[in-house]
Amino acid sequence: MYKDKLKTFLNLLKKDFSAGKKTFDIGLMVIEPKSRIKKEGILKEVKKTVDIESLIYGKDSRDEEIFNKIIQSFQRSKWILLEITKDLSSPMLNQLKNLSNSNSFQIIDYGGKDVFEMKMPEKSRIIFLAERNFIEKEIRYPHFYTFFGPTLNIK
Repeated sequence: MYKDKLKTFLNLLKKDFSAGKKTFDIGLMVIEPKSRIKKEGILKEVKKTVDIESLIYGKDSRDEEIFNKIIQSFQRSKWILLEITKDLSSPMLNQLKNLSNSNSFQIIDYGGKDVFEMKMPEKSRIIFLAERNFIEKEIRYPHFYTFFGPTLNIK
C-alpha cells in the first residue's frame, strides 16, 4: 500500500502543471508518529524511481551550505530529498516561498552577483521530509503546509 502511494506521489510531482495553471513542483512527505517506515527506506524506494540526492537541514546545517548543494543538484537536474530537523530560518523560508510561487531559487550576494536567480530545472524536484510531531511542534511558520503541491502521509 505504501509503495503504491509513494509511486502516485512521485508521478504527481513529475507532471508539468505549468501550462497556464499553478505549478506544483515541490512535495512534502510527512512521517506520522506511529509509522514503522524508516527514512532510509523511503530514500531507497524513491531512488528506484528518480535520480535523487538526500540533504539534511538540521542543527548542524548552515543555510549557505544547503543552498550550495541545492544549486549543485539543480545544475545536474537531480531531485532533492530535503529532510527538515530544525525550524526554518528566514532565508530558508524565503527560498521555500520562491520555489513554491515561481519555481525559482533566489539568493542575494551569491557567486559574485548582487542577486543570483536560478529556475528549477524541468527535470528537478524538491521533496521536503519531516515528522508530523516536528512540524506541529517546531515549525513556527503557521502556513507551512500551503507551500506544497502533493503531500504524502507515511503511516
